[in-house]
Amino acid sequence: MKPPTLRDGQEQAFEHSEYLSRMTRVQQELRNDGLAGVVLFGPDNILWLTGFQTVAHFTFQCLYLPSTGLPTLITRKVNSSIARITPTLKDTVLWGPGESPLMVATAHLGELVPEGAVSGIDTHSWSLSVAEYKQLIDSCDAEFVDWKRHTETLRVVKSDA
Repeated sequence: MKPPTLRDGQEQAFEHSEYLSRMTRVQQELRNDGLAGVVLFGPDNILWLTGFQTVAHFTFQCLYLPSTGLPTLITRKVNSSIARITPTLKDTVLWGPGESPLMVATAHLGELVPEGAVSGIDTHSWSLSVAEYKQLIDSCDAEFVDWKRHTETLRVVKSDA
């Protein structure tokens, strides 16, 4: 992928190529596991993978990374300006006051995961409660499995960046 031309406010901690390299490593693991993608919940993993730095660590958000291509972020509206200038995101879905973030996520994840495909879900995240996990699994049209190769194991390997 060609690096984007960054506008003011789009500065990231690492070069665009570093984030693409990280995504490629995760995506290769997904393909090795026969998965269409993975849903990540931890802001630390989302930051490591995309450079997106939330202002709302305490609220529900998730990132769907397909096994090829750029990810989609599902986050609170307060993050819209940051998400808009994050060049490693393909799309952003926003939820606001009065909306159930989990229902917004379930609807969009059902559209993002290809029909008949299985995606991983990061069940080891501190920001995904057991109740949220159960509701997501029970109400989403997509099929999910516990993703054993969570990003923490990939984050241990440091690059020159």
